[in-house]
Amino acid sequence: LWVCRVDSVWEQHNNRSTWARLLPMEAYRGAFTTAQGAYLYGEREGQFVVVAHGGTEEALPNRERGSEMAALHLAQYPGARNALVIGPGALPLCVQLKSIPQMERVAWLHPDPEYPSHLLSVLPESLRASVESVEIPNVDVREYLQTPPPRFDLVVLHIPDATTLTLNRYSTREFLGSLKSILADGG
Repeated sequence: LWVCRVDSVWEQHNNRSTWARLLPMEAYRGAFTTAQGAYLYGEREGQFVVVAHGGTEEALPNRERGSEMAALHLAQYPGARNALVIGPGALPLCVQLKSIPQMERVAWLHPDPEYPSHLLSVLPESLRASVESVEIPNVDVREYLQTPPPRFDLVVLHIPDATTLTLNRYSTREFLGSLKSILADGG
């Protein structure tokens, strides 16, 4: 028991130190871990922030950035009624897309399939209502595309540069072909 307690205290110390390198210590609220990473979260200047891999993973509500990205993507297909968004940090885009009256369905997939459920469990109550309107399948992106998913008017690949093998799998010809197969005609 003593060893477990020291391990827990050490982990909390490391989490706080990691957080303090990016944001003020008083903004830190906690951490969660998935098979693919460790995520730290807190609140800063009205934003719920998740930090991982040395940078910001998510910032909510971030309406300004979400609106900018929604306008950019809808300019490519103004008549879009449903969208699939893939990537970290894309939840504000999903929330903004879903808030547009013409949008019937918005689905969000994260490269770490465990991340969304953990995020939703720590998300402040004030942000939950807007996020609940977004469909979050909590499965691996490729697995989702292998089952016969519905067709989407708009598919947004919001993935950072392919600097890891995990991200590289979203830059292959096969993956892009599977995305093309779920696009609606003219999508």
